[in-house]
Amino acid sequence: MFQNIYAYMIVVIIIERLKRKSYSNLYSAWLVCLIGTFFHELMHYIVSKITNGTPDGFSIWPTKKPEGYVLGYVSNDNLRWYNKFLISMAPLLLFGILHLINNYYFKYFELNLYTELFYMFLIVVFLDSAIPSSVDFNIAFEKFNFIISAIWITGIIVFIIKFNEIKIYFYLIWRILKQFYKLVS
Repeated sequence: MFQNIYAYMIVVIIIERLKRKSYSNLYSAWLVCLIGTFFHELMHYIVSKITNGTPDGFSIWPTKKPEGYVLGYVSNDNLRWYNKFLISMAPLLLFGILHLINNYYFKYFELNLYTELFYMFLIVVFLDSAIPSSVDFNIAFEKFNFIISAIWITGIIVFIIKFNEIKIYFYLIWRILKQFYKLVS
C-alpha cells in the first residue's frame, strides 16, 4: 500500500468532489452513487426482514423531490418501537463490510496502482453509504424512540472502542454528527 497518507487524502477528496459535482443532474448523481445506494438500501431491507419490519418496497431508481433527490428507498409495513431504530440505522452495518475490505483486500489482490485505486474507491463508497440519511435519523429518533436509540448508540460506541478501528471511525463519527446537526437545526 502507499506509504504516503497524503496520496490517499488526495484521491478521497477527488472522489468526493466528483460525487458532489454529479448532483447537478439527477441521473448523474444516481449513476455515481448507485453502488453505495444499493448497499445502503440493502442493509435497510435485510434488517427489516430480520426484525419483522415487513418490507414491501425496494427501489434504487432516483426521483426528484422539492427537498432534493431520493436515490433509493425501502418501505416497510410494520415499523414498531422495537425495530424502528434498527431498521433506520441499518446502514451502519456496512462498517462490518468496510472492516473486512480493510483487513483482507490486499491478501487477495496484488498490490499495484489499479488495485490501490479500487481499494480507495471501495473505502470511500462504503464509508459514504454507511452513514444514515437525514430521513433515517428522523425515523430513528421520532417520538418516544429516544431511549431505545440511546441504548443502541451506546452499544455501537462500545463496539467501536472495543475493536479500535479509530482511523476509519473518526471520519464516520464526524459525518454522523454533521447529519444529526442538520436534523436538529
